[in-house]
Order: sequence, then structure tokens, then C-alpha cells
Amino acid sequence: MDEFVRELVDLTGWRGSAYGPVAWDAVEAGLGVELPADYKELLATFAPGTFNAANLNLGKAIVMPPYTAAGKPDHLHQFRTEMRELREWQEEHPEDVPHPIHPEPGGMIPWARAAREVLLWVREPGQSPDEWTVAVSNGGIWRCDEIVPVVEEFDCGAVEFLAGLVRGSIVSTVLTGDPENLTSPPLAARFPFRPVSEDDWWSMSTIPADDG
Repeated sequence: MDEFVRELVDLTGWRGSAYGPVAWDAVEAGLGVELPADYKELLATFAPGTFNAANLNLGKAIVMPPYTAAGKPDHLHQFRTEMRELREWQEEHPEDVPHPIHPEPGGMIPWARAAREVLLWVREPGQSPDEWTVAVSNGGIWRCDEIVPVVEEFDCGAVEFLAGLVRGSIVSTVLTGDPENLTSPPLAARFPFRPVSEDDWWSMSTIPADDG
């Protein structure tokens, strides 16, 4: 097992299982790229759900497998709103979003989200998927203060980022939202990980053809 997937299991006390296999060949064919091995192992280990920061004031990350839209797995479906907002902001403020966005060549690809924020992989030329790093974005329109960046980057992979968030060693000003949360009295997370129920997951993740 990947070391950071194992750490997340230990940090959260997770003893459950994923709700079903992901058809990664179809997902990756739809995206046109292979995805990192640690991310795929994470989704093979955990149910869909929310990873909370050690201090709840500092945010959360919602990690869910690809939805099924019109009978096909669709990695991007759950991120449509966040990615549209990010593209629109980049068009008006290109200096705030320094990387291309998928499906542009080498574009950032989403892998998790929060209340309004989106977590992305940053891909550099020549990198393998397991070398991709993480960015967190508020899409520009959701930042509470101009001191908060639109895109905040971290030199680690997705699962390492989650482990740091839950452990408390990684703090994202974007996920924190209001800068005052950084100095507010800590609010300890009672549940480091909260899964979505299996019934709710299948209901929310199956999108009819006319809604896709």
C-alpha cells in the first residue's frame, strides 16, 4: 500500500471499504491521460467522503470517484462548475492562473473539491503522473480577501496533501477561506474522515443521459 494511503488509514481509523471498483481504463481514455497510482489506490481503499483538516477552521477536501454520466464514467462531471469558474477567471485575469487548464495540453486536472474550492493536479512537461503536484483554487470569485491567491501550489502529490491536511502539517490559505480562520482558536476535527453513505453515493453519482 502507498505510504500516504496507509497514513490516511491510520490517521482516520478507517476500517471500511470502497463502494465498488472504478473503470480506470475508461476514465483515463476519456481524459486522454493516465492518472497517478496513489490517487487510484486511495479510491480503492476509501469510500467517497470528506477529509477534514486537523483544525476544522482550515478546511476540508471532498474526494469522490468519477460519476457515471449517460452510462459512462466521467471524471470531470462533478467539477464542472468549479472548472468553468476557473476558466472564466483565467480569461480575465491570466496572471492569477499561471497554468493551462485541461483539456489544454499539460492542463491542470481536478481531483477533489471543497465547499467552493477545487483541488487540482499541476502537470509539468516530461513528468510522469506520479510526479504531478497539487494546486488549490477558489476560482477567483470565491476568495474572501485579495491576499488569498487564486491558485495556491504545494510541492507534493494528492494523497500526501490529504495526509498533511488531516495531520495538520499542511495548511492551505485557499481552503481556509477567510484569513481570520488562520488565527481563530483551533476547532479540533472529531471525525478526520466522513464517508458518504453507499445509498447516497449511488444516487448522487449516477447521472441520466438528459442531465449530462
